[in-house]
Amino acid sequence: MKKIVILSLFLVTMLFMQCRKHEPAPTNNLIVGNWNWVSTSGGLAGVYETPENTGKIIFVEFGPEGIFRMMIDGQMVRECKYTISNGANTEDAMQQVMYSDSTMSQTIYFKDLGYLILTDMVSDGFTYEYKRAQ
Repeated sequence: MKKIVILSLFLVTMLFMQCRKHEPAPTNNLIVGNWNWVSTSGGLAGVYETPENTGKIIFVEFGPEGIFRMMIDGQMVRECKYTISNGANTEDAMQQVMYSDSTMSQTIYFKDLGYLILTDMVSDGFTYEYKRAQ
């Protein structure tokens, strides 16, 4: 009888362990690649910028080795390390990218696998949209 009780407790414990929520899969593999800037919007002034209205061509790369690079009109303007982490609210599966040269992080969204949206983690921040480069 004692063995049955111990076995039952073990099985119930295993059952509860299997019912825990799982963390979302890291977005690292989805964000890795080259991205062409589509638009920037937001801020206190309600800015809306695109390549058409600024004349700028912005290209970003999230390298598989954890290096972020930004080029504006063919010139490197930023290069730093980046990391991906789960946000504070893992129920929403929000993930954040954090840069080694900044204290601000950005939330990562995908419209689809070829369309990246990064939003600043502040109330008056900006939203940056990119299309995957071919």
